[in-house]
Amino acid sequence: MRASDDAKRKRSPPPPPTLPPSPPSPSVDGSTDPNPPQRKRNKWARLLLRELYDLGFNDAAAALEREACVQLRSSVMKKLQNLVASRQWDEALQLVMKTGDEREQLQMKSTLAAREAALLLLQRKFIDFLLLKQLPEALRTFQEEILPLCEPSEAEVKQLAELLLCRDADEMKQRTSRPWQDDELQLKLEELVSPEEIIPEGALRRIVQDVELQTPPPMMMGQVAGDCVEVLTSHKNDVWELAFSPDGEMLASASSDGSVVLWEIKWKEEASGLCEKRFQHPGGVVTKMQWLSCGDQFNANENSIAYQWSGRRVLDVVVHPHDSKVFVLISGYEIRVYDVAHKSDELFIEADNVMSCLTISPSGKFLLVNFVKQEQLTCIEIATGSVVAKYHGIREQRYVLRPCFIGAHSELVASGSEDGKIYVWQRDNGKLAAELDGHSSVVNVVVRHPVHASVMASASDDKTVRLWSLRSLE
Repeated sequence: MRASDDAKRKRSPPPPPTLPPSPPSPSVDGSTDPNPPQRKRNKWARLLLRELYDLGFNDAAAALEREACVQLRSSVMKKLQNLVASRQWDEALQLVMKTGDEREQLQMKSTLAAREAALLLLQRKFIDFLLLKQLPEALRTFQEEILPLCEPSEAEVKQLAELLLCRDADEMKQRTSRPWQDDELQLKLEELVSPEEIIPEGALRRIVQDVELQTPPPMMMGQVAGDCVEVLTSHKNDVWELAFSPDGEMLASASSDGSVVLWEIKWKEEASGLCEKRFQHPGGVVTKMQWLSCGDQFNANENSIAYQWSGRRVLDVVVHPHDSKVFVLISGYEIRVYDVAHKSDELFIEADNVMSCLTISPSGKFLLVNFVKQEQLTCIEIATGSVVAKYHGIREQRYVLRPCFIGAHSELVASGSEDGKIYVWQRDNGKLAAELDGHSSVVNVVVRHPVHASVMASASDDKTVRLWSLRSLE
């Protein structure tokens, strides 16, 4: 996650005149192609590589490795598997917990996954001591490592304690439901690490099966209802910004005092949020955050600029989710489209009234524009530049309020308001679908859950973050 600060979150005075647009300038190192498709090609090649190995086509898999220059597993993952095979539990634990050399740190799917992997390794270490009849070492592992590092649940503690009463390996195997054999442990660890480290067994088959079984969720039409399912209270000041992680398992919230809180989000039968970590921004103010997708990094060749446009004051930026286009709000009155791949710069919209922020739909088909002083949101179809609908009802005179799209088809538009409410409209006709009460002060931002499309989070000056679940009443 990256947080950037801006000392002014409340409405600034009118911006100064801008310089005429500068033409795109090439990079200092002469590079011109950011090559965004390469990551996708590597991802699909690795998925296919795993499937070939799983099906026993080893020669074809080896040929693919040579031609595509991809590997099934990273060097760090190979090291972990070797350590597990040789039962070097402490060294394996260092990789999982990221306490060793920074160059040999294993990327896990989440903090929950790291905790689960650590518990698996320490449990095997505990069992090995029991099998060797080394009871003091087993108890030390249980008391000094498993309990403080993994914080196991009461059921997990009971299960491990029962192993102390077992007479042999067969009885232990019957009592524990955890991975026992080496191959079972290896497979479980594969499921917990990031796909950048290794592609899990059967990953491509699961993608195909999910697509075959997937039925498009129904659209939420007409009036909708919203239930506040969780209130997160850890901030001491106004909460200005929210950002879900790409997998939806974490939610970052930023406050006016510069603090950033990470919440662990569980969404099954009922929602819950656990404060995972807290950070303090050195600048004192955080007004914009963005998660980095797992392993989605770039190499700028050390202090070089791949490409830049200059001479314009930028107020907001959104990146097209499936294209190389970047939509940039310039000085409040125009939106330009920068194409990173083709190095182009085009005018998208020029307005007479002040625009404050932009939101792009997950499909990349629609752009939501906030006209702050008009107390109006406008949805624009990106392909044609035509207005889909306008949305009225919010109070917005002093603050920048960030809206979002809701629903599996982005069929709803939601926004906070200075009256403490959240307003929800039908995207295509602009009709008000719901007014959600719950916050007691300005609602600064609403964001959609990246996995559960009918779920959103809101942040307010009342120092709380709320999770909402929307449903159709028709």
